[in-house]
Amino acid sequence: MHRDPIAGFRDPLARIDLTPFIGVALVLLLVSMVITPGNGPYHYTPKARTSAEMRRGMVTVYLGPYDLAYVEGAPSAGPVRRTEIAHWMGVALRALPEDRRGTVYLDAHYNAPYADVLSVLSAASDNGVRRVGLITVPPRD
Repeated sequence: MHRDPIAGFRDPLARIDLTPFIGVALVLLLVSMVITPGNGPYHYTPKARTSAEMRRGMVTVYLGPYDLAYVEGAPSAGPVRRTEIAHWMGVALRALPEDRRGTVYLDAHYNAPYADVLSVLSAASDNGVRRVGLITVPPRD
């Protein structure tokens, strides 16, 4: 019997041996670490594309505040006159694969005349475009 100086005689103290408990916990930890990566769900992480890769398969028409415009995707050397937009848009659309020809993106400056925006929409319709995406950027102060 164990003698306590204050309380007197007491029952023997029970001591728990923690060594087997720690061993079992470590084995369970190791097993879970080995099994988990192999049986977990597969997460698809797509590869990020750069802006140039994304724009390669699309036609974008930029209308500035003056008489010049850009048709990105056309082999023109630079700015084109607004009267030539329909021609260069058709050239750019024919250069795309068949499944990409149905969409044109229009980025018009806020000072671009509304009649010019309508002429681009009409030219897109004449070239067989089914969808037009409008790119909007708020003006800088």
